[in-house]
Amino acid sequence: MHLCRQLLALDYTVISVARRLPEWQHPKLNGFQADLLDAAETRAVAAKIANKFDVTHFIHNAGIILPNLIKKAAVDDLQQLAQLHAGAALTFVQAFLPAMKKHHFGRILFNSSRAALGRKHVPPIPIPRQACTAWRALGRWNWGHRETR
Repeated sequence: MHLCRQLLALDYTVISVARRLPEWQHPKLNGFQADLLDAAETRAVAAKIANKFDVTHFIHNAGIILPNLIKKAAVDDLQQLAQLHAGAALTFVQAFLPAMKKHHFGRILFNSSRAALGRKHVPPIPIPRQACTAWRALGRWNWGHRETR
């Protein structure tokens, strides 16, 4: 919530999506409750937000670390990480892209996992960093000329 407070101090309208609604209020803070591990729930909340707001800035700050070493890691762990770190982000960006195009402006930021910072017992694949690398390779946005891949 520290990031929300910083953005509010800069006079941004802030939309927070989490499993629990914020425990505090601000006139420009809009809380939405959703479990981003659930793809259908993520699509529903993304559509609801896109219908209510013209989102031009998106910060994907969601994350978990499932610290199992390879011996105990499961495919389900990787699927959960992929949904939260990449799938949810893609869902939100796709929902917000029409507003970004309309305003000829969009800013997308991924906050990386602490796993990339050398934390002990990190998962075998730090998904956020891999997802960001893939998005850089796949996407190019030039809002002024309306080029979008």
